[in-house]
Amino acid sequence: MQLFGTVESSEQTFTVASKLEENITRNCDITAVCELPNGTIVLADAANKSLKLLNESFQLLSQCYLQRPPLDISVVGN
Repeated sequence: MQLFGTVESSEQTFTVASKLEENITRNCDITAVCELPNGTIVLADAANKSLKLLNESFQLLSQCYLQRPPLDISVVGN
């Protein structure tokens, strides 16, 4: 699995410090979807307080847990 790496905003940079692999089925509340330039897809899952990285076949590559539910996501630049 790949990590998300660095998530940047105009004011702060956040780095993923840990990785957790799970095979548990849970309900999701997808609040946003974003396609990255390389074709991968990022889902904002409010119910599980996470960002999910999917490949072009919609397989889960990585998941980043957050302290609060994500409401929206977007691509900025390349």
